Amino acid sequence: MPQACCVIARTCKGVNEIKHALEVRQQLCDLLDGRITRTPDGALNLATMHRVKGLEFDAVFIASVNR
Repeated sequence: MPQACCVIARTCKGVNEIKHALEVRQQLCDLLDGRITRTPDGALNLATMHRVKGLEFDAVFIASVNR
Protein backbone atom coordinates (compact mmCIF):
# COMPACT_ATOMS: atom_id res chain seq x y z
CA MET A 1 0.00 0.00 0.00
CA PRO A 2 1.50 3.38 -1.01
CA GLN A 3 2.25 5.93 1.68
CA ALA A 4 0.98 9.51 1.35
CA CYS A 5 3.90 11.52 -0.01
CA CYS A 6 7.63 11.87 0.32
CA VAL A 7 10.20 14.63 -0.04
CA ILE A 8 13.47 13.14 -1.24
CA ALA A 9 16.99 14.60 -1.19
CA ARG A 10 20.29 13.15 -2.30
CA THR A 11 22.03 13.30 1.07
CA CYS A 12 21.22 13.10 4.78
CA LYS A 13 22.41 16.69 5.12
CA GLY A 14 19.91 17.74 2.46
CA VAL A 15 17.09 15.87 4.19
CA ASN A 16 17.92 17.54 7.51
CA GLU A 17 17.99 21.00 5.90
CA ILE A 18 14.58 20.38 4.33
CA LYS A 19 13.22 19.06 7.63
CA HIS A 20 14.35 22.19 9.45
CA ALA A 21 12.89 24.50 6.79
CA LEU A 22 9.52 22.70 6.88
CA GLU A 23 9.30 22.49 10.66
CA VAL A 24 10.00 26.24 10.97
CA ARG A 25 6.84 26.63 8.85
CA GLN A 26 4.88 24.34 11.22
CA GLN A 27 4.87 21.34 8.82
CA LEU A 28 4.99 18.01 10.64
CA CYS A 29 7.76 15.78 9.20
CA ASP A 30 8.69 12.13 9.60
CA LEU A 31 12.19 10.90 8.73
CA LEU A 32 12.23 7.49 7.09
CA ASP A 33 15.11 5.70 8.74
CA GLY A 34 14.51 2.05 7.94
CA ARG A 35 12.41 1.20 10.98
CA ILE A 36 8.88 0.12 10.24
CA THR A 37 6.64 2.80 11.67
CA ARG A 38 3.43 4.48 10.62
CA THR A 39 3.74 8.07 9.41
CA PRO A 40 1.62 10.39 11.56
CA ASP A 41 -1.43 11.88 9.85
CA GLY A 42 -0.59 15.15 8.12
CA ALA A 43 3.17 14.50 8.17
CA LEU A 44 5.45 14.53 5.16
CA ASN A 45 7.88 11.65 4.80
CA LEU A 46 11.48 12.79 4.33
CA ALA A 47 14.22 10.49 3.07
CA THR A 48 17.32 10.11 0.95
CA MET A 49 17.10 8.63 -2.53
CA HIS A 50 18.72 5.43 -1.29
CA ARG A 51 16.27 5.03 1.61
CA VAL A 52 13.16 5.06 -0.62
CA LYS A 53 14.35 2.35 -2.98
CA GLY A 54 11.54 -0.18 -3.31
CA LEU A 55 8.94 1.99 -1.54
CA GLU A 56 5.80 3.43 -3.09
CA PHE A 57 4.25 6.84 -2.52
CA ASP A 58 1.17 8.63 -3.81
CA ALA A 59 3.28 11.73 -4.52
CA VAL A 60 7.03 12.41 -4.58
CA PHE A 61 8.93 15.70 -4.51
CA ILE A 62 12.62 15.43 -5.37
CA ALA A 63 14.60 18.31 -3.88
CA SER A 64 18.21 19.43 -4.38
CA VAL A 65 18.58 17.82 -7.78
CA ASN A 66 20.94 19.66 -10.08
CA ARG A 67 23.59 19.02 -12.65
